Amino acid sequence: MINVEIGTPVFDAYHLFMQTADAVQKYADSTFYRRSGLSVSKFGVLQILAIKEGSMTPSEIARWILRERHNVTTLVSRMKKEGFVRVEPSATDRRSINIILTEKGYEKLEQAAPVARDIAN
Repeated sequence: MINVEIGTPVFDAYHLFMQTADAVQKYADSTFYRRSGLSVSKFGVLQILAIKEGSMTPSEIARWILRERHNVTTLVSRMKKEGFVRVEPSATDRRSINIILTEKGYEKLEQAAPVARDIAN
């Protein structure tokens, strides 16, 4: 970490907090990918889909994992190619789609969950 001294304790604490958050995120990303083959974001999508009974819109997913909708759309596109999710048109709104967790996605989530617990511990 870089030693930041702006002069006031509040700003110093803010910068140290941001550096720490960034370091934790980098550790989680690299460890998670190395041990599970998933990014933290992909794991988050799998996890929230499982919690929400396997189906959500991209906007709902974005709100839950604190990402922009366009980022979720890109992420879901990659996850679809990997077979973790499928995309279906909404039955109630023709402008919307639903992201559906596949059996392969459930299996990957089950494999990756212990990694998430280890990182959290």
